[in-house]
Amino acid sequence: MPTASHEVLRTRVYDLYGGVLCFSEWCGLRYDQSRPEDARMHLPWADRIAGPDGAIGPGMMTTLADAASGQVAAAIFDWRAQIATISLGLNLIRPAPAGAGLVAEAARIWSDDRTVLTEVRIHADGPGGAALVAAARLRMIVVAQCAPPETPGRYPVETPAPGRPFWCGAGADTGGVAEDGRLVLRIPPAPQFLGNRMRGALHGGYVAGCLFEGLARLGRATGAGFRPLDGVVDFLRSAAEADMVLTAELPRAGARIGFATARLDQTPPGRPPALTARLSATLMR
Repeated sequence: MPTASHEVLRTRVYDLYGGVLCFSEWCGLRYDQSRPEDARMHLPWADRIAGPDGAIGPGMMTTLADAASGQVAAAIFDWRAQIATISLGLNLIRPAPAGAGLVAEAARIWSDDRTVLTEVRIHADGPGGAALVAAARLRMIVVAQCAPPETPGRYPVETPAPGRPFWCGAGADTGGVAEDGRLVLRIPPAPQFLGNRMRGALHGGYVAGCLFEGLARLGRATGAGFRPLDGVVDFLRSAAEADMVLTAELPRAGARIGFATARLDQTPPGRPPALTARLSATLMR
């Protein structure tokens, strides 16, 4: 059975969500295959999505896992249902090599008329060949039913905006750790971090990425060389286009393993303060 091209799949998903998925576009995600049983996407390496060491980190891995799983879910519902992730578990196996892109292969585990459960394997796509760097499991729910447009939309490729997530670029290792050992960061919104433009919501992969990369920064700041190993993100509500306050702490640091938590809080205009997403994770030296 022939597979649709990147351009066709990109148009389908943008039509489904009423416009460009801004963070997916900014990252440079490429759509290879989208079927009810499985999907394949890849993320070419680019300086703007890499850390100071030139490697793509866990923040972008969560984004890729979220997007690939969303393709499986969209295909299951014949591109007639908008999807939101409610739980994302990421298992990091080894760091991606500097300069290497990533490939994600997502597969359906189970689904019914409202829920989809997927698993994802992420490989580095570099000069040394494919190497498994992470695995993920996601649960998603249907949040809206949509009729496909009579005529597919036209979405010219956009020039990436200059603003980066806080974990990318030369300053990614600095700042935010308080005297009590907690990491506290205020993360401003930017248009390129949006996911569903119709709902005014930040991209779920970006939200999860902020949590994982916050813990990565905290692990480096301890001086003990901790890095994220396993973690589960719970999305308690849709992340609005507003400031997020990231708080991360490491309550238990052993000789090899540490246990950490992180949370994102928001106070969108006209709404009370609320917890948006949380992460419980294991770190390793």
